[in-house]
Amino acid sequence: MEDISGIVEQRLGKLGVQLYPCSKCGRKIFWVKTKTGRSQPSTTNLISHFADCPKAQYFKNKEKFRKSLG
Repeated sequence: MEDISGIVEQRLGKLGVQLYPCSKCGRKIFWVKTKTGRSQPSTTNLISHFADCPKAQYFKNKEKFRKSLG
């Protein structure tokens, strides 16, 4: 599969979508709303950053921690 991240990054910029570095791995991400209204980080390869972040387990544990607080 061809790397389309550069093209996506350019188009997102034209739309005014800001890219942010992931707080754990530094990869460029942007935020999208899911059908359920939750925010989800996505990469410029157009996949969920939870699927490709080498530190994804940190975020999963953090979510469990938040849920345990009520």
